[in-house]
Amino acid sequence: MEYAVANLGVSLIMVLGHSGCSAVSAALGSQPLTPLLKQLAQPIRASFTSRARPGRGS
Repeated sequence: MEYAVANLGVSLIMVLGHSGCSAVSAALGSQPLTPLLKQLAQPIRASFTSRARPGRGS
């Protein structure tokens, strides 16, 4: 994606998900994660954490 934006002039990227995403399950779980899965889980965890803070809206 970064290459597409930086080098190909792509102005819109659509990211689609799927049901039963293992990355989301891993991010919400408490099991130890591999280094790659930690990279995937960090922004997911941050998203859930920011939504759980009081005064941040819905």
